[in-house]
Amino acid sequence: MTLASDVEAAIEEAATTIDALADDAWDRRCEGEGWPVAVTALHIALGLRRQASFIALALRGDPPFAFDWEATHALNARVAARGLPSKALVRRELHKGRSRLMSQLGGLDDQSLHRLALTYQEHRFDVERLVRRVVLPHLRGHLESIRAATG
Repeated sequence: MTLASDVEAAIEEAATTIDALADDAWDRRCEGEGWPVAVTALHIALGLRRQASFIALALRGDPPFAFDWEATHALNARVAARGLPSKALVRRELHKGRSRLMSQLGGLDDQSLHRLALTYQEHRFDVERLVRRVVLPHLRGHLESIRAATG
């Protein structure tokens, strides 16, 4: 499988799982995040858009995104404070995130895959490493948390 097909399969799995959730599961608490399932699902969707923006910087030749946990936690807290999003909103945001990320991953050559996209402390993530070590584990980890909360 290619990098893009790995991401597409993971997003499809998330979309299918989220779509299948019963209404009464939407406000159950995900233990690891401390958020309701609805907020965790939105977090997955918004994460795809944010991560796609890191890749966009790399593909434009801009300096890499300097990741900071404090800023990320603050952003997540603002989103969580908005309350429970509707399933329709989560679907729309997941579609936007999927579209944006997949449009950037489609047809990447070796040079593009190796462009620096993100730094975190002394760690450097090119596009391929960002997808394999951040995008996919982020999506899969939060999806597992949703599954655990919804049984």
